[in-house]
Amino acid sequence: SLESWGDEKDAPQQSKPSFREENLAKQFSKELPPIADDFTKLDHERRVAIATSNGFSYDEASGVTSILNALTPREKIFLADKNMPLRHYRAEKGNLDEAIRKIKSTLKWREEFGVEDIKRCFDHLNNSQQKSDLSPEKEKELTQLANIIAHENETGKIYSRGYDKDGRCILYLTPGRENSVDEINNMRHLVYHLERAIACTRRKSGLQKVCIVIGYQGFKLTNAPPMSTVKHTLTILQGHYPERMHRAYICDPPLVFR
Repeated sequence: SLESWGDEKDAPQQSKPSFREENLAKQFSKELPPIADDFTKLDHERRVAIATSNGFSYDEASGVTSILNALTPREKIFLADKNMPLRHYRAEKGNLDEAIRKIKSTLKWREEFGVEDIKRCFDHLNNSQQKSDLSPEKEKELTQLANIIAHENETGKIYSRGYDKDGRCILYLTPGRENSVDEINNMRHLVYHLERAIACTRRKSGLQKVCIVIGYQGFKLTNAPPMSTVKHTLTILQGHYPERMHRAYICDPPLVFR
């Protein structure tokens, strides 16, 4: 459990998580089914070979323990699930220092970007009990966030539909339907659908990865997002969601990409 990943008395300098944060962490972990490992023997052999070639030993159990020991009690509150340290260790191929640096960066990003609020910004609109538990300020904040994501979603530029043969959710991105030039709101919309796709995979199969299909039908350079938005998208996918993509497919790429 999240509570077993550290004793607050060991880190008196850290601010204590709020009662709401602790309850949210417990609630989220209970809502989702057990996580199944989503890797092959070949994946493991490649990681070991890369780690060895770079002078690192590769021991997942020891690496995860070291990562957890390096996190503060507050940081552990924002872990997406119990396998998040393992995904970061695997992504860095045994480079423990880099895995710790990147997971700390991701946990800070998840808190500051408000990932948990993005995931559940629509819940209070259809749940009177949940709505009554919110302060007026928080209700206003979540309603504004829901309106932002609803606007970004009007053209259906990102959506989840169906699963691969093993039960991984398929996330579709259609840049030709871009309807916004607001970079931050674009990223909120992306994170909303990424989190939905991950949750769908877990509920369907217990696995941890998703498949991504990027379809360029109707795409024109005139409606292409700014380069900063493209870079921001890659930063989120590569830096904050490691070991989350099983396969990526690009359909109908424009000539400029070929």
